[in-house]
Amino acid sequence: MSSYTIYKTLCDVVDQAYPLERYPDNKFKKFFIDIKVKEMQFIHGRYYPDKRKIEIFNLSRPNGHIIATTLHEISKIPTLSRCISPFLLKRN
Repeated sequence: MSSYTIYKTLCDVVDQAYPLERYPDNKFKKFFIDIKVKEMQFIHGRYYPDKRKIEIFNLSRPNGHIIATTLHEISKIPTLSRCISPFLLKRN
């Protein structure tokens, strides 16, 4: 799975969750994907807020797991996490 494919998949998810009609100043898609060809035991992904970069590791995992990791990392983007937080607080 290429970094561009992962990026486009995440952008599709963001577009569905935060349509441009309701969020015209949509900065949620301003991030970079950096795929690291490295297998790590405990870390699957990392987000660097200063660079707005998501690093992804362990590409031997299924595609769904990689996408789940990137969704987890994209939720750390400050503008996105402010929008997600009220939703998460309502869940039990």
